[in-house]
Amino acid sequence: MNVKTKFSIIMANYNNGEYIGDAVNSILSQTHADWELLICDDASTDNSVSKISKFLNDPRIKLFRNKVNKGIIHSENSLIKQCRSKYIGILDSDDVLTSDAVSTMLDAHISNPDTAFIYSQYEFCDSNLKFTSKGSSRAVPLNSSTLVDDCAVAFRTFKKSAALEIGLLDYAMKYAEDKDFIYKLEELAPIVFVDKVLYKYRIQDESSSHGDNEARARMIMSYARLEAYKRRLNTPISNLSKTSVGIEVMYGIGVSLRKLNFAQFKIFSLALRDYDLNMVKNMGAFVRGIRGKMLWL
Repeated sequence: MNVKTKFSIIMANYNNGEYIGDAVNSILSQTHADWELLICDDASTDNSVSKISKFLNDPRIKLFRNKVNKGIIHSENSLIKQCRSKYIGILDSDDVLTSDAVSTMLDAHISNPDTAFIYSQYEFCDSNLKFTSKGSSRAVPLNSSTLVDDCAVAFRTFKKSAALEIGLLDYAMKYAEDKDFIYKLEELAPIVFVDKVLYKYRIQDESSSHGDNEARARMIMSYARLEAYKRRLNTPISNLSKTSVGIEVMYGIGVSLRKLNFAQFKIFSLALRDYDLNMVKNMGAFVRGIRGKMLWL
């Protein structure tokens, strides 16, 4: 008989050799020992693989390597498919879990069999994992959703069957794939919040998102929110107001013009027509987009 492990953790890694040891050790320190850790190294150029290899004598830890860099969406999707457990959690390779994270989330899933997605509270830490501030996760307000109230951050856990049903992470949503993933899981089944810090998010000095790149990423977020709005029309699931989606669309038009991304421009422009959105009222969002500024709602 194929004995399935009770909880899977997936970890995509690219050049986090300095910190990945902390991440793996936080899994080894779990109070619940019936887990598997699947790591995908995305063609790192640092010492990541040698750091990971030191842990491979534990049969619960498996390493998969991409010959060329394929990005986090490919890495996480491939890992989800490989998982042997019903429940999966995502840990970034520079972050850590608290020692009771797996046991707490496993209990939460067993107690809530109809849910597709369960998340927890988290905290921010400096590069040495020293606490800096509490995270912003919270329960979804009554009659609301994560689309309307962005409150689901980490520790992100979900059923493998639900992830497969929604088609895994969407390549078209690069830079907003995690939020798009949550929106779709929320549309599939109820979600649950565990009000306990289970995840420590490490803030590094360097960031890959600045200026135009950050605005482009926010444009994809607007696209993800627009697509969720379309899916939720004429359903009982809490949706964006026409004012909110109009702001997202006008911002997307601005950034797509700035970046000469005509495919995205067409999608946003058609939404103006198809959903009777107010262009003039939301001109401020367009101006921020065309200037490459961030959109704050």
